[in-house]
Amino acid sequence: MIVEKYGIQLKKITVEDIELIRTKRNSENISSKMIYRDYISEEQQQKWFESIDNFNNFYYLIFYNHQPIGLINDRNLDWKNLTSEAGLFIWDEKYLKSIVPALATLTLIELGFEVLSWNKTTIKILASNTEALAYNKQIGFKITEQNNDIVFMELNRHTYVEKTRNLIITLTKSYQNKTLKVKAHQSDIEFIDKVKELINKFKIDALIESVNDYTCFEYKITA
Repeated sequence: MIVEKYGIQLKKITVEDIELIRTKRNSENISSKMIYRDYISEEQQQKWFESIDNFNNFYYLIFYNHQPIGLINDRNLDWKNLTSEAGLFIWDEKYLKSIVPALATLTLIELGFEVLSWNKTTIKILASNTEALAYNKQIGFKITEQNNDIVFMELNRHTYVEKTRNLIITLTKSYQNKTLKVKAHQSDIEFIDKVKELINKFKIDALIESVNDYTCFEYKITA
């Protein structure tokens, strides 16, 4: 599955990607900012992939200029209450201070709140990771709790509408292609059926098209 906007592609990971992810995740500059900081073995990585390779967890490689530069996720999806947890890390250091991480984040947030009709998404960050805290506050996340060295934040629908949605609309105006595109293979049939269900339920103005073995969704955000 591929989610695309702003010249960024979010490609759902496969088993072929997990060694790259493991190598990057174990690097000092990444692991030092994570809640779990122990070394991850090949066996652990394989078990992790088997635990998240399902309808309730979506992990994506972030592609920019045709190169994978990081990982972003929308996980522990609660399809009944329309909530999720999210996470992100960028391993290509030349993009850390750029707009690219925000583009990836806002692409996934737009999918979540505009198409999947999320009520809330949450994140967990180390209190010492002040850059991540500031970054997520700018996007619209608010601190809900702090437990020792872990900060819990959430973006709910009210804050999304009041702040984050306006950021997405403003950013969209700066790009020629203003369409959020999702291309899902028929192997993701549960996801496809659920998206169609939510589009119909909430009367979302999205284009749905079947092309060979794929279902494509297109959505244009409006003010």
